Amino acid sequence: MFAVLFALLLGANMQKSLDHDEHQFIAGGALLAQKGLLPYKDYAYFHMPYLAFAYAAIFKITAYRLLAARVFSTACAWLMLIAILLLAWRLFRGRHLLLRSLLSLGSAGLILTNPLFVYTSGKAWNHDATVLLILLAFLASGRSVKQNGCPKWLFLSGLLLGLATGVRLSAAPLALPFLLMTLWPAPKPRSGTLRRPMTFGLGLLVGLLPAAFLFVLAPRQFLFGNLGYPHYNTLYRQQVGFVAGDVSVIAMSIGGKLRYLARYVFSSPGNLLLLLAFVFFALYMPLTDLHRPGPYRFELTLSLLLIPFLLIGSFAPTPAFFQYFYALVPFALLSILYAMADLRERKAKQNWSLALWVLILTLSCAYGIKAYESIHTLFTPDDWLPMQVHRSGREIAEMVGAEPVLTLSPIFPLEGQVDIYPEFATGVFAWRVAPLVPYDTRREMGIISPTELTDLLASKPPGGILVGDEGGLEQPFVDYAEQNGYEARPLDDGHTLWVAPLQR
Repeated sequence: MFAVLFALLLGANMQKSLDHDEHQFIAGGALLAQKGLLPYKDYAYFHMPYLAFAYAAIFKITAYRLLAARVFSTACAWLMLIAILLLAWRLFRGRHLLLRSLLSLGSAGLILTNPLFVYTSGKAWNHDATVLLILLAFLASGRSVKQNGCPKWLFLSGLLLGLATGVRLSAAPLALPFLLMTLWPAPKPRSGTLRRPMTFGLGLLVGLLPAAFLFVLAPRQFLFGNLGYPHYNTLYRQQVGFVAGDVSVIAMSIGGKLRYLARYVFSSPGNLLLLLAFVFFALYMPLTDLHRPGPYRFELTLSLLLIPFLLIGSFAPTPAFFQYFYALVPFALLSILYAMADLRERKAKQNWSLALWVLILTLSCAYGIKAYESIHTLFTPDDWLPMQVHRSGREIAEMVGAEPVLTLSPIFPLEGQVDIYPEFATGVFAWRVAPLVPYDTRREMGIISPTELTDLLASKPPGGILVGDEGGLEQPFVDYAEQNGYEARPLDDGHTLWVAPLQR
């Protein structure tokens, strides 16, 4: 069963189109693995750094960068599914085997066919790893209460949340609800009331130590990468606007983000079904039974408390995008499961609530199962997108040799183990905001604008210039190529590689 779940995820994720967000994470891992370059200190980086370290370790043993990174994200999503499935299996122990299986497998099925999960999971970005670590922190916190405030589980919970924050900064607001819930009264507490939040806080600090080390090495660059860049990115969006039909055009303010959430997130049938299930099972039913607290009130309370803080992390970036709401999915489902488990001795409510559960699960699967039609491609790995990208990388390597490639799509040369310019490790992101950043700040942060491009390339000209993904933003690259005698060569994947005169 677990193998089937992994096969479904892998088959879908190997066919997903390449997102330009993926370039930065893979470039960070590759620069660390190949040259020992550190985020912030040696090049601009616009996220928390832990995923770059994870990718660097993986890239030490394989040259298939995108394939390895997507398998890593797929494994994180798969482990999250297994954790929820096994949790549901434990919550409903003692029930009829068929019913227990329906609730457990149905939990995995409800996530597997959810539109937010389908769209976000498995790409080489920082969503899957973050959600998995938050989920494990949640489970460790629950285990601590069950064991009367056991310090080791509290420490582990803080450690896991610290690691999640080191992968994606949107996990940081969750520290407050986790800390508050350490004060939950235990029947026979093993430690004093104040020692529990201190133990959790110690684990949190240990989890953030690698990030603190990078902050000490390059404090201004660290702060710019995580707090300064979002400001310039918002300015960029405001100045250039959006292309026609971009649904995120409304998501530039709190009110706009709420409209975006209602109009584009909850309008998907699978998301709407999960929302309805959450409102009924996790909100309405517990309110009708406040006088009869069940055995999982801590877990239910914490899962519900996490939802608004997850929304803070989802709303923090501007503009809002669909994938930012991904973390809500597993915790909405956890709230549902714990609320249903609290009804285990209330037969009348069990019967019709289970009927509603089956209806929601059936409809969600009917809408979402088509996302896994590509399962047959597991037997034709040459057709996988990461393998196609790798072939493009090898083609680039054959044309440019050992010389670096100038591009806003660094995954492609890195697949061929060709050097890139660290100044362009973020892909398009640093380049497009560079004109808005003051010159002194650009120089300090290692950001290049079109006015500094010629000076950068004067000392080390590129062996090739790869364009084709970012439209007009690549025009300065094309101008440089034409002015310096580069020859345009179309690649099989639709990109154009401008080859230096010495490389012909």
